[in-house]
Amino acid sequence: MQDNQPFDQQADFNIFHYIGLLRKHFFLTLSLLILGLGLAYLAWLVKPPLYKSSVLIKMNHLSMDVIGFTEKLQWNPYREEYFKTEFRIIKSLPVAEEVARTLGVKYFREQEQEDAQPKNLLDLGTVNEPREKTQKTKEDQAKEITKIASNLIGGVEIKEVKDTNLVRISYTDTNPERAMILANTWVKAYIAHSLNMTYDKNLEAYNFLEEKSNEYRQRIMELYSQLGEQQKNSEDLIVGRAKSAVEEQALVKLNEEIAVANRSFIEKRNNLQALQASTPSQAIEVNQNVAIKDLSSQISRKKLEYEANLSKYKPQLPKMVALNAEIKSMEKRLANEQKKLYNRLIQSISKDVQDRKNELAYLEAQRKKQNQKIVLADLKTKEQNASLDSKIQVLEQNSLVIDKRKEYLELALGLKEIGRTDKVIVEHARLPHSPYAPSLKRHLFSGFIIAAGLAGLLIFLIEITDRKIHNTEVLEMVTVLPTLATIPKVSGFNKGKITKNKVKQKAMATKLRQEIGLLTHLKPNDAFSESYRHLRTNIQLSKTTDNKVLLLSSALSGEGKTVSSLNLAISFAQLEKKTLIIDCDLRRPKLHKIFNLPNAKGLVTSLVKGKSPIDFIQSTKIPHLFLLSSGPLPPNPAELVASQKMREVLTELKANFDFIIIDTAPLLAVTDASILGNIVDSLIFVTKASATSRDEVARALHMLSQNKIKPLGTLFNDYDFTKGKKYYGYKYGYRYKYGYGYGYVPYSYNTPDDPTG
Repeated sequence: MQDNQPFDQQADFNIFHYIGLLRKHFFLTLSLLILGLGLAYLAWLVKPPLYKSSVLIKMNHLSMDVIGFTEKLQWNPYREEYFKTEFRIIKSLPVAEEVARTLGVKYFREQEQEDAQPKNLLDLGTVNEPREKTQKTKEDQAKEITKIASNLIGGVEIKEVKDTNLVRISYTDTNPERAMILANTWVKAYIAHSLNMTYDKNLEAYNFLEEKSNEYRQRIMELYSQLGEQQKNSEDLIVGRAKSAVEEQALVKLNEEIAVANRSFIEKRNNLQALQASTPSQAIEVNQNVAIKDLSSQISRKKLEYEANLSKYKPQLPKMVALNAEIKSMEKRLANEQKKLYNRLIQSISKDVQDRKNELAYLEAQRKKQNQKIVLADLKTKEQNASLDSKIQVLEQNSLVIDKRKEYLELALGLKEIGRTDKVIVEHARLPHSPYAPSLKRHLFSGFIIAAGLAGLLIFLIEITDRKIHNTEVLEMVTVLPTLATIPKVSGFNKGKITKNKVKQKAMATKLRQEIGLLTHLKPNDAFSESYRHLRTNIQLSKTTDNKVLLLSSALSGEGKTVSSLNLAISFAQLEKKTLIIDCDLRRPKLHKIFNLPNAKGLVTSLVKGKSPIDFIQSTKIPHLFLLSSGPLPPNPAELVASQKMREVLTELKANFDFIIIDTAPLLAVTDASILGNIVDSLIFVTKASATSRDEVARALHMLSQNKIKPLGTLFNDYDFTKGKKYYGYKYGYRYKYGYGYGYVPYSYNTPDDPTG
């Protein structure tokens, strides 16, 4: 049974986990929030008061067409795009320049002199500096107007009134009267600019239509002239007939060529079929070849020579056999040559047949085209006259439409004189009586949001870069091993004063290790002791059949493996089981110091001198618990641990004790633990909460995996349950104590124990 549920059941989203993160970083979050609110308040104090004045106008999105005066384009699907376009025009530089020209540069100079700190106005220099009274050129005045306009744009704000065609145009400034004047002037400048744009657009369209109307009239006159010439000239029909006669003669010639090609194709195909029906030796074309004839003559002569020699010699004579073989070779050669020639003839004639077939298909296609050409020639003359009539009708109709559009545009151009536009002022700007900004609530809210976001970001960075293991869920995720027990953090022990003396530091560390290492014996009713009994129970109930020899190791030193080995051994001894704890850390032994026992002889002595380890076992003050110290420090600890003698020592000890707990060096420091892992029954991997790194654990387990060692489980050491997670309003942990009613009482030291039994 494990302390925690499986990892996949606890990986769900839980709001209390994030509340725990806020509690963990409470002072960081609080400091940033106070800083953000303080800076926001200072920013509010520094900013000058701003006044806003607004004008309400009506904008008709059913806009006039450029060409048609009375025809309107339905902009309903594009209403949003229309308003966005108009808003950009309102805040454009040409409108701002129109405002600057309307009020005049003198007005802005006077306003600048009145303001100690100008806002949204052109910085025309310091008030104390004298201005030169020189006559400025038009170019300088235009530049000055552009500068003023650029500074004015920043004060304009545009908002659409929801579900209406109304738009509110506002201007913000430090001077309330100036805000009202600029708001009214800006709207008037926008309306005038819109009217000028519409006039220029209509004038451009009118000039374009005038040019097109003249072009259409000239084209109509040219087409009438062409049509009259075609109707008066009767030679076109005669030329058409002559052309038809010539085309018919070409068709007759094509038919003759097709007949010749067809006869040639049939002749070649018959030759091919005759050749394919005969064999290579029977084909006439093959036998008429000069090389075939010469080879046949040579064979005939050889055969005559062979028959003449038969009357003189026996067929078995070597001479006769050689002559017969030569005749057969020549016959075989003749057959091969005939076959090759036969195949070449087949390929050649087949190619001729395919060429004739392609030629015949090509001539057929040409005849088909010629027939179509004769038919089209008769229709061409009629289509030319009909095309001219159609073009003339289309041009005349377009010319009438253009003339009508020109009349509409002439009326539209006259709208500028009367000032008609689709933008109407509904409500003029008024003098504001109270400041619009800055708002204290907005500043404080913005400061709070920014500080909270920054705190969240810092917490995220701190948590994401923290590679330490803080809970069993992360430990099980990294190790893929069950957590056998979670050992609570021990408090209330005097760690002594901080000193730079190394001797005193070691003495203080030894004393602290003695107090914690024997805590399960000294305080059996403590939650710390119950955790090791929980570990003992999980080991006994594990699926492994034999767990008599247990090895405790960790990734690095200082993670509590020695203290865990001692308390686990004590928990087994409390079952009145003969328990032996072996100090197998042959480089930095500590167990003899905790028990205040000598270390002159021990495990190293047994391994080096070959003596029985039973002779070096020492009794402790704890009943049923014995110690096999390391003995003198060897020069080759890894070789001793890996020796056959070490296996024999463990076998002998296993026969004399119920449980054996081995404390060894860290996995990443030396190879002792990896060697012992293949000898013992089970290995328990010890980690320390908020101290052991994920990378160190991964490297240590990878090292064990390379040595084919799978730990029985992990021991999560030094976990602070007071900072544990909260689930559904309560906090799990060791808030209870086990009293003597559960059978755990301090043991008496009066009963001596014999290590050999």
